[in-house]
Amino acid sequence: FVLNKIDLVPKRVVERWLTVLRREFPTVAFRASTQHQRSNLGRASKDSIGLGTSSTALGGSTIGDSLCVGADTLLQLLKNYSRNRNIKTSITVGVVGYPNVGKSSVINSLKRSRAVGVSPTAGFTKTLQHVQLDKKVKLIDSPGVLFQDSAKSDRLVLRNCFNPMDLEDAVGPVSRLLAKCNPEMLMGLYTLTRFGSPTELL
Repeated sequence: FVLNKIDLVPKRVVERWLTVLRREFPTVAFRASTQHQRSNLGRASKDSIGLGTSSTALGGSTIGDSLCVGADTLLQLLKNYSRNRNIKTSITVGVVGYPNVGKSSVINSLKRSRAVGVSPTAGFTKTLQHVQLDKKVKLIDSPGVLFQDSAKSDRLVLRNCFNPMDLEDAVGPVSRLLAKCNPEMLMGLYTLTRFGSPTELL
C-alpha cells in the first residue's frame, strides 16, 4: 500500500494506519511533491517517515513544505520485490485506487517530473498512461476505481471521489459533514448565521 497525503492528517493518525496496514502488506507513507516546475521535483533528504525522525517527515515542518516524502522507500520496495522474485527483466506496476487520492501525483513524484497530468477534480485521468520510471520499472497510471455498488454515497462524496458539480442532491453529504463538525466552528470560519438543518445551511 501507499498511504498518500500524509501531510493532511496528524502524525499519530498516520502512525496508527501504518501499524494496521503493515500487519498484512508492506505499506509506505507518502507525501507527493507539490512543486510547480515541470522537472527536477525535489525530495526530502531522508525517508524515515514511520519513525518521524526526519525534519520533513510526519509532524515535522510539513506545513508549506513542497518536497516529496516516501519516494526513496517506495522505490527500494519495488527493487526488493524484483530481487526477491528473481525478476531479471523490468517490472510493470499498476497504480490503482479511488478517484482523487493522488495516484498521478505519486507517479510524478517518483519520476521527478510532470509525466502525467494532475487535477484537484476527481475523474481527471480518463485512460491508462504508461510511464517508464527507469530501465527496470514501468508505472501505469489509471483512472480512479469505484466499485459498482458504491454509487455516489455520501461517504465517497466527502472523500472527494466525485466532482461536486455532478451532484444532484447535496443534502446527504452536508448532513454527514455536519454530524462530524462543530457548527459553531463552521459559523466562525465561514461567517455564517446560526442554522438548524443542512437545508438551512445550503
